[in-house]
Amino acid sequence: MASGTRGDSGPASYRRIRRKGTLIALALSIQAAVLVVGWVATFRVVRDQFAMAVERRVLEENAEAAERLLERLPTDTSGSEGGVVEFGTPEWEAQQQVVEELDLPGSGFACLLDEDGNILCHPDIRHDSSLRRVNLSGVDVEITRSGEGDDEGETYSINVGDVGAEWAIGRSYFFQDGIHYIATREIPETGQRLLVHQPQAGLLELTEGAEHVIRVTAALAALVVLGVTGLGLNSVIRRYDSFAEEANRKLEAAARLAGEIQAAALPASLPEVAGYSLAASFEAAEHAGGDVYDAVGLVRDGGVVRLADSDPHCVLLMLADATGHGVGPALAATQLRAMVRMGLRAGWDTREGLSALNAQLFEDLPDGRFLTAWFGVLDPETSTVRSFSAGQGPLLVARADGSIEEIETQSWPLAVSSELGGTEGCDVVLGPGDAFVISTDGIMEAPNVDGEQFGVDRLRDVLKQCHGGDAHEIIGAVNWAVAEWTGRAVMDDDRTVLVIKRG
Repeated sequence: MASGTRGDSGPASYRRIRRKGTLIALALSIQAAVLVVGWVATFRVVRDQFAMAVERRVLEENAEAAERLLERLPTDTSGSEGGVVEFGTPEWEAQQQVVEELDLPGSGFACLLDEDGNILCHPDIRHDSSLRRVNLSGVDVEITRSGEGDDEGETYSINVGDVGAEWAIGRSYFFQDGIHYIATREIPETGQRLLVHQPQAGLLELTEGAEHVIRVTAALAALVVLGVTGLGLNSVIRRYDSFAEEANRKLEAAARLAGEIQAAALPASLPEVAGYSLAASFEAAEHAGGDVYDAVGLVRDGGVVRLADSDPHCVLLMLADATGHGVGPALAATQLRAMVRMGLRAGWDTREGLSALNAQLFEDLPDGRFLTAWFGVLDPETSTVRSFSAGQGPLLVARADGSIEEIETQSWPLAVSSELGGTEGCDVVLGPGDAFVISTDGIMEAPNVDGEQFGVDRLRDVLKQCHGGDAHEIIGAVNWAVAEWTGRAVMDDDRTVLVIKRG
């Protein structure tokens, strides 16, 4: 009987297992089909509703902003010659200020076109003169008909140059910039046209209407998908998370590109000077940094110095540190280097050049932004470095006998005021074996894991120990000491060192 029982129960158990396996497979197949259909349908609904809500809200905001701007916009051109507003006139200035003060979400902005379709007023036109050569008369605006009737929902195009006195509100493809949402009209009796637009790519925050649609749609999707399995909701969440990840990847790629451009702007090698060794190092806290250095050979022509094609009389060295770190300060630091190079090409007068440099940076940089900077001219014939520091320090001279001298600064940082605190430098005479060491505050303020800074005293101790080496060895010793001090602590500022060592 025992044998017969085992024989009867075996096939029955096998059949039950097969039946259960079939049911599980069938259930999983049905669930998979429902999930696929539900996910696709949900995603399309959410995507379409989101896109329509965002577009509708942005078009409404553009129209409202355009109405506000039009109410404030001076349209009295009687003071202009022939009634035509020209760039730089008081009438233009009044209109430009209104355009600059318009506040739109994202990266939206407004501009005025003259009667020929050229940009007349634009938020960036003061700093980017190339905008004055942009003509938008050939740009088409795609408009969707609203209201009731057979034409509702149909689209048609209108050329910006043909816009009349009524509003044209829709979207357009601006050159290679992608879709822009547009509100435009001609301003009566002036020949000008007003253009308010919001780049689609700049909409990084949801408007209230879009947020409401997303919340309602996501809630409905959750009720449907959760009834079958949590995988559907998880897929939707992962899909939306990927948007943020993609945005972060693009931001990181942009920062990395900025760092590559900045690195390419640094000198590939420093000039060779008989009897001296020159070296520099730069390490950014992020992809791009706010520090910059440069070294170029010069020739003298009276009180003017210019870039040397060959056989330089002396070498100009520069080190600067813009407030903060990242892409913004990197732009400011790279701008300073470019301005110095252009000044040298045009013929640099030291005093006037420094004053003009500071005045231009004060005009260009936003409030609260400035640069500490050091400029030095190495004259190998006199073994002298003509040093000028605008808030950059410490400036340390490691003498051959092991003593350390600190050179004072001559002015406050660049761009703090429209005028420098002074343009007179000081002469630093280098004897045999002496080294002139200039560094940014990222060296002195480098913290260890406990938050304690490296400090000037430790830098002095390092220089006392390594001053006998050449410029490259001194920089190596400084960077090694800072790295050993910081350990695993997060690098929170850029670190740059420049060394002039007399043999």
